[in-house]
Amino acid sequence: MTVNTDNLISMTEANQNFSKVVRMVDKGGLAVILKNNKPRYVVVDFDEYLSLIHISETTRPY
Repeated sequence: MTVNTDNLISMTEANQNFSKVVRMVDKGGLAVILKNNKPRYVVVDFDEYLSLIHISETTRPY
């Protein structure tokens, strides 16, 4: 998996400037929030989230 460094933001910066996180999501589809320099949270566009849920449900081996 390749990580786009343009989608990374620190927890401190996300707390102080959440509108920047939203702009990142609008531009790239998601933002990864780092806590202690490690990926901790993902903020994703809601339509993208629904697509991921749909893919997950259709690929389960039931």
